[in-house]
Amino acid sequence: MTRRSRRAWDQVNPEPSVADYRAFLQTRIDAINHAIEGLPREQVRLHICWGSWHGPHTTDLEPASHP
Repeated sequence: MTRRSRRAWDQVNPEPSVADYRAFLQTRIDAINHAIEGLPREQVRLHICWGSWHGPHTTDLEPASHP
């Protein structure tokens, strides 16, 4: 799978397990945390796009499935 094709849960074919997708995301979270390490918390802002299409989010993971 290319890096580009693994951006969104519902765009990966075949669909990964929740554990595999969390591991994929954790790598990105760790990179962000490393990049902002040492910066004052009040000066950090992070924008996360929820989605990039004009349709319902029918395949999103339920919030209850997140730790």
